[in-house]
Amino acid sequence: MDDINLIELTDQFLERDRTITEERLPHFYPSEARQICEETGEVIGHCLRASYYRLIGIERTDPPNARAYYIFMLGNLVEAFLIERWKEMGIWEQDNVAFYDREYNVSGKIDCFIRSVFVKRDGVYRMRPRNQSPIIGVEVKSFYGYYATKEIMGNQSQDGRPKTNQLLQAFYYAERYSHRGIPGFKMAYLARDSVQRREFNVVPTVTSVGGEVQRTRPRVDGKIFGNISIEAIRESYRLLDQALRADTLPARDYIRAYDKATVEAKYAADGVSKSKYDAWTRARKPCDPNVRRMHKDSIGDWQCSYCNYQQHCWVDNDEAGEEITLDQI
Repeated sequence: MDDINLIELTDQFLERDRTITEERLPHFYPSEARQICEETGEVIGHCLRASYYRLIGIERTDPPNARAYYIFMLGNLVEAFLIERWKEMGIWEQDNVAFYDREYNVSGKIDCFIRSVFVKRDGVYRMRPRNQSPIIGVEVKSFYGYYATKEIMGNQSQDGRPKTNQLLQAFYYAERYSHRGIPGFKMAYLARDSVQRREFNVVPTVTSVGGEVQRTRPRVDGKIFGNISIEAIRESYRLLDQALRADTLPARDYIRAYDKATVEAKYAADGVSKSKYDAWTRARKPCDPNVRRMHKDSIGDWQCSYCNYQQHCWVDNDEAGEEITLDQI
């Protein structure tokens, strides 16, 4: 038995090179929704350049490792478990529903639709006729860790809220299906570590800016998210389509390694954990000034750390000179 390490062998299998890969049409994904906030100019959601790389068929230089595959698996198990329970409860309508927005070439799959057969009155759930029960969309998400828990569950100093990139996806679905009589979507969250649970109601709501310009924004548990609009999301899809047609590489939306001032500012604002900050502080001194790759203890936008094209974007392409390493900060 000592001549085989089962976990190691499984990890290697998950990380193996796949000579046969799935061929897909060049659609945009709801999970890659992105926009520029009208008031601040801040980019939220998926990186436009990463979507561009995927659509033109660039080989992934940073494919998911074994840990990522386990996380995907756990997320799928959470979704499957909940859907089975909703079937047993008699509220399931349909799951894994194909979605396609022909106008913007956006294709995805919706986790589930349920019928709100049960309604809560005076603290008690009562059943109503199925034909009088509206259909509601549901997106299931799992999470773990201190920062995700603080954001989603909230605490004494802040209310919980959906993760922004996931809210963009659910809102896109909700807005599209609102034209088909679906009143809104629920986002059902479950923590993979503590098993804490939370749900949010996402309803598309038409608002006005200055009494004139109309915008459709997400209303989450009664609160309008004024920095998000369906119009801004669609504008980003339009820009992506424009970049593809012009064969023009979009600018990066995020930074893989912050400079010193940015790290210090984010740490002071509780945007960087103490353990990460301490590791970054220790690692700054011994860095080789000739190293072009980012040091493992650098701190940057999480979108870059999870990107499949890190190496290609920051090192291999013509903009390699922009790479920031710890010796520079």
